[in-house]
Amino acid sequence: APRVSFTSAGRPPATSAAATGSTADRGAQDTATGKVRATAPAPIDTSPAADPAGVAGIPDAAGALAAIAGNGAPFASRGDDSGTHTKELSLWEAAAITPDPAGDWYHSLGQGMGETLIFANESGAYTLTDRGTYLSMGDSLPNLIIVVGGDSIDANADPALLNPYGVIPVNPEKSEAINGELAEAFARWLTAPEMQEQIGRFGMEEFGQPLFYPNAN
Repeated sequence: APRVSFTSAGRPPATSAAATGSTADRGAQDTATGKVRATAPAPIDTSPAADPAGVAGIPDAAGALAAIAGNGAPFASRGDDSGTHTKELSLWEAAAITPDPAGDWYHSLGQGMGETLIFANESGAYTLTDRGTYLSMGDSLPNLIIVVGGDSIDANADPALLNPYGVIPVNPEKSEAINGELAEAFARWLTAPEMQEQIGRFGMEEFGQPLFYPNAN
């Protein structure tokens, strides 16, 4: 089956607190009261069973992407400015490669993770995906397997694949609509030891492995 190996993206959970993934925190200096790291998921890279670029055995994402580009093997990108897409672009930069969506091997889809995985599965393309979506759709992706990032977060050998999430209480001076006390309470709740423990267990029952590493600081 094709191969898979990358994961993660987040969305703001409230109007008074913003969650951050690998995307740069725009204007954080004057719009936030502080930032707290909450979790650290790691994307994975998937490949077609034939592995036309010979990625299997390459331990790092940048090396895998260099092999994909060097062989002109098909690669499916979300192309949607999501956290996972931003992480993908940073990995191409680390490989010193700028893929051209107008070319014949790099497919920028402008789609969500599920649609991108389906495209990769049906077209025999590599892709970068969040682990949770890949695991939840596993039965629908018979042609994809993980090639970089490991079968679990514990097995991931490439620190560049880590995609930490944080929570930023928005500065209440920026708008009367912001409930600063509630935002601060949400940040404390999310990073409390008992909640961090729950985050560390999330996914164990269904997938036999956690989907996030709690790392509040």
